[in-house]
Amino acid sequence: MTRLTLDQRRQLCQVRVTLNGQPAKISGAQNEYATVSTLGGTTQYQWAWSTVEYVCSRDGRFHG
Repeated sequence: MTRLTLDQRRQLCQVRVTLNGQPAKISGAQNEYATVSTLGGTTQYQWAWSTVEYVCSRDGRFHG
C-alpha cells in the first residue's frame, strides 16, 4: 500500500463526494485517517486515505 503525500490528501479534500446519498466533504488532510462528513455535519465516518482515494477514483459515493 502506498502512503499518500500531504498534497495528494489535500487534492482529495477538494473532490465532491456523497455520504449515504447526501452531499459530503472530505477533511483531515494532516490526519492519519480521512473524515468524510455530510455537509450538514449530522453524519461522519473515518476511512483510510487509500480507501478514500479508491472511492474518489470510482464514483465518489461513500456508504457508512
